[in-house]
Amino acid sequence: MRCASLSKNTTGVKVSTLWFSGSLVFLSLLPPLGRAATFTWSGGIPLSLNDNWSTPNNWATAVVPLSGFDTDLFFGAVSGSGRLNANQNVGNPFALQSLTFTNAAAGYSLFGN
Repeated sequence: MRCASLSKNTTGVKVSTLWFSGSLVFLSLLPPLGRAATFTWSGGIPLSLNDNWSTPNNWATAVVPLSGFDTDLFFGAVSGSGRLNANQNVGNPFALQSLTFTNAAAGYSLFGN
């Protein structure tokens, strides 16, 4: 792979060409771009006092989901008296790639923006 660089000196513009033999190896070590972000609703028991999506403790990783076309939301079984009335109050509109309810999911109700 070649990379051209331009530099200006007193006599004009000089073009230099550099060769990189290991650039493909370097590129293969980079993480893939556009990876989907998955967020799992936990219902926040016992640490949450509300049903809001904006409450970190309502999510399994304690991270609030972001609106985006690579966002995947997962709703499964919640433990104990987990919160089943999930209120989307993060963004309006809220974009996502997928919304999944498992067979083990109890009767969820989604509200909000």
